[in-house]
Amino acid sequence: PSTTTSPSPSTTTSPSPSTTTSPSPSTTTSPSPSTTTSPSPSTTTSPSPSTGTSPSPSTGSSPSPSTTTSPSPSTTTSPSPSTTTSPSPSTTTSPSPSTTTSPSPSTTTSPSPSTTTSPSPSTTTSPSPSTGSSPSPSTGSSPSPSTGSSPSPSTGSSPSPSTGNSPSTTTSPSPSMGGSPSPSSGISPSPSAGKQ
Repeated sequence: PSTTTSPSPSTTTSPSPSTTTSPSPSTTTSPSPSTTTSPSPSTTTSPSPSTGTSPSPSTGSSPSPSTTTSPSPSTTTSPSPSTTTSPSPSTTTSPSPSTTTSPSPSTTTSPSPSTTTSPSPSTTTSPSPSTGSSPSPSTGSSPSPSTGSSPSPSTGSSPSPSTGNSPSTTTSPSPSMGGSPSPSSGISPSPSAGKQ
């Protein structure tokens, strides 16, 4: 569901018989139907919904469900609903019998239908959706899910929708918040406003 305001209603103030193929029927395969196996559906066997910044129901001193921004529910502006205002309502004041073929019937296969298997569906035994920085529901003195970035969903350069060089705005390879490599607002590699 990409909201592409594609070049349709063009206001061509041109003298008489002008054949203006304005940016209407454009076949733009925009970053919508992309098969991106992003770091969401990950099978994480780890201390899940823990909340609190204090050693609550813990029997011992051990860092369990700690503050790990794990790879699960994050806010991602993934390559789907992108709002691209492509060269639509253009005002072309051309002389009369002119044949202007503006950037219309173009077949642009932008980085959309791509099959990117990013560090997602991984079976990581690491702390998942835990909130809080404290040794919570743990038993015993054993360094299990500790505070930090687990070995799986790490922050780095991974081929997924990220903000910068990391798979997410947080410390997780999941849907991150920011401009992903595909459907972005502005001059994206796909249906963008301007010359591609």
